[in-house]
Amino acid sequence: MTDGGGFRPAQRASAGERLVLLAVVAVGAWLLFVPVERVPMLYDTLGYGSQATSLLEGHGNTIAVGAERVSGIYPAGMPALAALAMAALGPDVRHGVAAVLLCALLTLFALGGLIAGLGDDSRLQVSSRLGGLGSVAALLLLGSPVFRMTSGWLLSQVPTALAVVLVALLYVRSWRSGRVGAWLFAAGLVAATSVLLRFSHAVFPLALGLTEVWLGGRRPTSRAGAVLALAAGGLCGGAVIAAHNVWAFGGPFSTGYALWGFDLGSEMSWRHLIEIPTHWGIDGQWPLTTSFLGLNRAFTPVVSLAAAVGLWGSRRRAGADPRRTAFAALALLGIGFDGLLLGFHSFHSDLYLVPLLPLTMGLAALGLGDLASAWARRQAAPGAASHAPGLVAVGLLALSLALRGPPEPGVPGALSRYAKLEAASEQLPDDAVLLTATDPGLVNPLFARSRAREVVYVPDYVSPLVGDAVARQLRVDTVTVTALVEHVARRLAEGRPVYLDQNPPPRELSAAQRALRPALLERFAFVPDADTLVFRIVEREGS
Repeated sequence: MTDGGGFRPAQRASAGERLVLLAVVAVGAWLLFVPVERVPMLYDTLGYGSQATSLLEGHGNTIAVGAERVSGIYPAGMPALAALAMAALGPDVRHGVAAVLLCALLTLFALGGLIAGLGDDSRLQVSSRLGGLGSVAALLLLGSPVFRMTSGWLLSQVPTALAVVLVALLYVRSWRSGRVGAWLFAAGLVAATSVLLRFSHAVFPLALGLTEVWLGGRRPTSRAGAVLALAAGGLCGGAVIAAHNVWAFGGPFSTGYALWGFDLGSEMSWRHLIEIPTHWGIDGQWPLTTSFLGLNRAFTPVVSLAAAVGLWGSRRRAGADPRRTAFAALALLGIGFDGLLLGFHSFHSDLYLVPLLPLTMGLAALGLGDLASAWARRQAAPGAASHAPGLVAVGLLALSLALRGPPEPGVPGALSRYAKLEAASEQLPDDAVLLTATDPGLVNPLFARSRAREVVYVPDYVSPLVGDAVARQLRVDTVTVTALVEHVARRLAEGRPVYLDQNPPPRELSAAQRALRPALLERFAFVPDADTLVFRIVEREGS
């Protein structure tokens, strides 16, 4: 059965399509794999890694600060995935990236399956050429530099992208199954619980609910029943989130961000939405324009145009296949809400676009199919046109690799810092005392191999939680340079070996951190180790 344009709903993907999609996933595994020694640990990755270590050791969703443990920053979803990978591969924090890579490959496969089932043109027969539109969507996603980069970092974006595709699969399924309520309940549950991967993802369940309110009247079943089923799944997911927050942060509405002192009120603002930034992208561009026109690392203007065509084509074919309309509406609202979140936030980073990138690429693949179909009808050359979407996707991937290459092999400074601290952790005595300005998420997993060791973190800190823990450790009200020097003197008097970490921290040195070295040199001498940049502090001769 076709519409006036020769459209017919697609059936199951053919064996050839599935084989091509599996080949694309295999290419993805080759492109996205990052050796463990090249995995950078910095910024957010340190928090995720430290929380994963704590979960693996049975200490809950916490971050170790010396001998103490403080509440983690992030929800436990991503640390739990990393902990599973570390349990299988070894306790090295960097092994957690294996979970991210697996999520990336599953995202490619699930996206391909989703798009392959959304529709086809009976004249064009794209599904039989170059693997079909499902493989085109997966290739387009592989062509995104920011997707490739985040697939090799211990971050939550890619696992969240997988959750988005799973929700889209469940929601689309509800439009062709007799068990509408069951599929909608599952979609609402997965959408809500995916917030445990990334709290900022809370806008996506809202987009899903609004999509159903928008389109639900077109279902042959009860509209109220469908909304209730979706809401029930969302409420069950919300109950899981509330229970998690009580366990991890002390209250159903508490977050680690608040506990760590982040001021969301200043970070999220209407002002950020309308200002013209001079950083994080193209100078002088409104962030939403920069992102949605493909003028950053997420995708290219070709993808933006194809996605727009995909939206238009979905609107025109709403009567022929409501599944495609449902997917397009969910993508439109999801991407729109995600883009607004990017615009409201002070940190205009395209990393925030990664969770919804699969939906963007799915729309673009459908749009390329629509363009090829129109070309075939106009030129009466379906054979040539049927290759066009796949060739465009392959070409965009090749261009992206030529311009930016495979995933970045790592930030050199972060790789060097990890290697030097890892070497120092193997060389220092079991009873060593280490003063460091580097994040607890990096230092503690490395130096906690001996419980007799003591790590003292030098202010200023990312969070007052860390400062309070160190103050209790030093038995002072406020951690000052003087208090740190006196602590060194006490430990040396006890016969403990004391060391100063001179590896630069991920963030700039604070005033207190810069003042510590000269203050120590006034009373003590250093024995340097150029290989680790960890210096031993000793008494001056004659003192």
